[in-house]
Amino acid sequence: MRTICSRLLFALVILTALPSASCSGGKQTLLPYSTTPSFSTDPFFPGQEGGDFGTGLALADINGDGFKDMVVSSGNDKALQHVTVYLNRQDGTFPENPDWISGDTDHHGTLAVGDINGDGFNDVAVSVFLGKGLEYEKGGIKVYYNQRGTLNPLPSFTDTGYPSFGCALGDIDGDGDLDLAVACGEPIPEVESFATQECSRKAKTKRTNVKKSSRTDNPQPPFKVQNRIYINQSGSYSAQPDSVWLTEDSFVSMAVTFGDVNTDGLMDVIFDSAPVRLYLGRLGTTPAITPGWTSEDQNYYGNGIDYAPSIHLAPSQPDTVPTIAASSNCYMGKGRGGFSLYRFLAPFVIQYEPRTSWPTWSSKYGGWGSAIRMADLNKDGNLDLITHRWNPPGRNELAGTLLVYLGNGSTYPDTWDWSSSDQYTSIIEAIDLADLDKKALAQGIYETNIDDSKWGEEQDGQSVFYVGPQIIEEISMVKRWSQASGWVQLQAGKDYTFVPGRSWVSFAAPLRRGNKVQIVFMVSPELDIVYTNWNCDKGNFIYNYQPNATH
Repeated sequence: MRTICSRLLFALVILTALPSASCSGGKQTLLPYSTTPSFSTDPFFPGQEGGDFGTGLALADINGDGFKDMVVSSGNDKALQHVTVYLNRQDGTFPENPDWISGDTDHHGTLAVGDINGDGFNDVAVSVFLGKGLEYEKGGIKVYYNQRGTLNPLPSFTDTGYPSFGCALGDIDGDGDLDLAVACGEPIPEVESFATQECSRKAKTKRTNVKKSSRTDNPQPPFKVQNRIYINQSGSYSAQPDSVWLTEDSFVSMAVTFGDVNTDGLMDVIFDSAPVRLYLGRLGTTPAITPGWTSEDQNYYGNGIDYAPSIHLAPSQPDTVPTIAASSNCYMGKGRGGFSLYRFLAPFVIQYEPRTSWPTWSSKYGGWGSAIRMADLNKDGNLDLITHRWNPPGRNELAGTLLVYLGNGSTYPDTWDWSSSDQYTSIIEAIDLADLDKKALAQGIYETNIDDSKWGEEQDGQSVFYVGPQIIEEISMVKRWSQASGWVQLQAGKDYTFVPGRSWVSFAAPLRRGNKVQIVFMVSPELDIVYTNWNCDKGNFIYNYQPNATH
């Protein structure tokens, strides 16, 4: 068998790693970000006067002008609130009040953005955590389609019957369109008296006339249900049984993501549950309904998960070790709290019994781990961990800071290297990164010859390719080559699909042995950090890249 021959070419200036002031716990390391936010949205915008419980987030171009906009879902288990869009002013800045507000309200969880129907415009899928009266079985999922630059005011697809806090878009069956994975279940009571936020007087005053939800007759938690994927059929989803993939067992998951974990060129799906569950993709069909791998540890439910095909991207010595990063909390049961890294150093971990493993790295325990992303912030070729924990060990404190653990190419320190200011504490539910003003964009080219060295025994093609960097600003052009046709330029939404910001492309027609693929993309070393605040008197924060930032 031949190994895959690939070339990754970047039209980038050679970058020098930023100097460190310190390397571990509680002492700030120099990073190109101020410890205070550069911008905040207004939590009391018209239509959401009771304060914004920001929860879901994605940075993606909604109006088609080429700049990434900010999409936010709000409400959580605290209030019935809207989905909103803040349009990029084409210079990396945003208005304090949203430009688009959904015509409906719900107890929203997180969201996912991508071109679901293949028309060239990004659509928005949103998890509904609980019903309008906090009922478990009236939560679900919904989709707002984009009509040439503006989202429909009401969702065009909805399904209910389960609580859902997280969702993700990916091509699980390898047919070139976006399927919708939904993390389902509820681990805690729908009304938590200890988690009732102490908002400012301004927020309390404005919330006086906001309708409050009361307790329901929900069963005792954890409320376990089958997790699921809605299969894209000609650009839309259906709740019919033959259109929904369901896990065999019922469990609670608060977050989900896609990734080719066993590196066979097929998309897999990963649920942040207790334990973490991985379901392996199969060409042209859906995964088996039983997991192909589970984590050995069974931490209590976190709501952050991310995947990277490698966390060591240095050109001199890159590795190809697939990595899952997940958060957990110490609420009860076996939960230790914090963050864990699962690295698949060899395919045997997944191929052979017991198909389970312990984390390669874990942070110091305690607290409630939440949103998590991986990206190279200090330009050293290693992915860093950008994350958050609240309710720190030993205190019932409903707040925390943005945390960065600097990567060394294999693991992270057990305590953070950089933290945002404790004057801006909050509960962070979602984090995303992008070069919002596009001033540092540069072109990259990925090209590879296809062989079957990593395919399964009965596999005769692959659909998913990772281009290299963890965060991609834009997919510019995709070509495939065959002996019969030579190089052919493909059409997005018809011949291939992708998700904004993610580093993979999935093809509608599998590539066979002897084919070639070329992907032209845009990447940036200067990423802005954006996150939502689940605090009713705080907006959503942006930390702009600032090369001369001081603490």
